[in-house]
Amino acid sequence: AHLDAATHRLLADLRAFDSAGGWSTQGARTCAEWLSWRLGWSGNRAREHVRVAQRLGELPLIDLALRRGELSYCKV
Repeated sequence: AHLDAATHRLLADLRAFDSAGGWSTQGARTCAEWLSWRLGWSGNRAREHVRVAQRLGELPLIDLALRRGELSYCKV
């Protein structure tokens, strides 16, 4: 549950970072491209995390369940 709650914090921060366009100041074309460059994630993994982060902002009950550690990232 603690890992799932920490994943929620990562995704919430990622959503804010993406929305603010913080990735563009370092020359990346997309947030996913920035994640691939900075974290060494595959393009697919980076795109999936950005997509999930954005959707969580539109799904408050699922967002809350992940924040509480009641759902895992895989289930989200």
